[in-house]
This record gives sequence, C-alpha cells and structure tokens, in this order.
Amino acid sequence: MEAASAAAQNHGITDESFEAIQTVTASEVGLTDQQCAICMGDFAESERLKVLPCSELHAFHEECIQQWLSKQSSCPLCRNECGVRREPPPV
Repeated sequence: MEAASAAAQNHGITDESFEAIQTVTASEVGLTDQQCAICMGDFAESERLKVLPCSELHAFHEECIQQWLSKQSSCPLCRNECGVRREPPPV
C-alpha cells in the first residue's frame, strides 16, 4: 500500500522543464508593482522572475517557483501543469 501511495505523490518537474520556463526581470514585463504569490514579497525592477506558460501574469521570484516546482508540477495559482513531471525515486 505504501508503494502505491508514494507513486501517486507529485515529485515536481524535470530540470529541463524548469530551464525552459521564460525568465525575465520585473521591469521587462511591467510587474514592478506586483508581488510574488508564493512569498508575498514585492518584485524589484532587476529581480529575475519566471513567467509560467499558463499565463503571462503568473510570474514568481525565480527562487520561489523553483522550490515550488521541485515538489509540485502545477502552477500555484491556476493548477495548470507547468512541465514534464519528474520520475519518482525507486522504492
């Protein structure tokens, strides 16, 4: 039973999928007056953000979304898939 439960868990997206997500600065995309929905911190002009493929408005601090997508494969806002799921470790 435990093996089935472990297999059903989400293990985030692959490194390749994460690298393929668009990286921008807040000033490039006009989001300097917005906040990261993960940490609730304001976006600074030169901060690196990742804009998820589900929406140009779903942008997050690069570090915040990297941590999120290492455990989940979906957008924290709309739950759309963001990349290829990482294979679970062998049991």
